[in-house]
Amino acid sequence: MNKQIANGEGVIAMSQEIFSVECPCGSVLTHEEFAALVVEVQAHAKGNHNMDLTVEDIQNMASN
Repeated sequence: MNKQIANGEGVIAMSQEIFSVECPCGSVLTHEEFAALVVEVQAHAKGNHNMDLTVEDIQNMASN
């Protein structure tokens, strides 16, 4: 994802990678760090759907 900021002399494009997972229930979880996304997705899956997801499961679901 590219973000743009104004610096008084023009616009600077800043590249920032965002990882996200869209759950079939409609929840969208996002984070700038994949490891933190894994923690959030695993907590969501366990707490809301009584599912245990592996890191590999989440890698297959994630987009960036």
